[in-house]
Amino acid sequence: MGGLELKLKNGRTCYYKYAMKILLTGEPGVGKSTLLGAVMREFDQRQGFLTYEVKVKGSRTGFTMLASNGVSCELASVDSLSDTRVSRYGVNIQELDEFITKLPDIEPKNLIYIDEIGQMQLYSEAYRNLVMSYINAPNPLIGTLSKIYNDEFTDQLRKRDDIEVVE
Repeated sequence: MGGLELKLKNGRTCYYKYAMKILLTGEPGVGKSTLLGAVMREFDQRQGFLTYEVKVKGSRTGFTMLASNGVSCELASVDSLSDTRVSRYGVNIQELDEFITKLPDIEPKNLIYIDEIGQMQLYSEAYRNLVMSYINAPNPLIGTLSKIYNDEFTDQLRKRDDIEVVE
């Protein structure tokens, strides 16, 4: 019959007739990543990654990514020497590319999550390829999509019939 069963931590099971693809979008700071993290904590069968702000004395100094398999990387930092800059942050493309190589293959019964599809991450061709492999997988997916950054890649994602963009 096709479909997917996902087990929640409370013992309940969600059944999906098809692989839903949902991208949350909104202004920076509205809680997209927080919501995604809260939802993902409810599922046992999940894989993907979240992006976290790095703060020093209450001031944001960068971003780090943490995958479901425990692998992490510094995505960007005010102290980075990278020539690739977004605002005051140097984007660590090499570190991001290495992070991607350490992610596991997609497991057929997992809910996939991506945080975030944004300008910093999209400087990496490997990241774009990863996003497309996750989007094209038969698994359900929940991710976050930058509202303040658009390019041909993000425009194509927004136009896909199999993705629901929710603001």
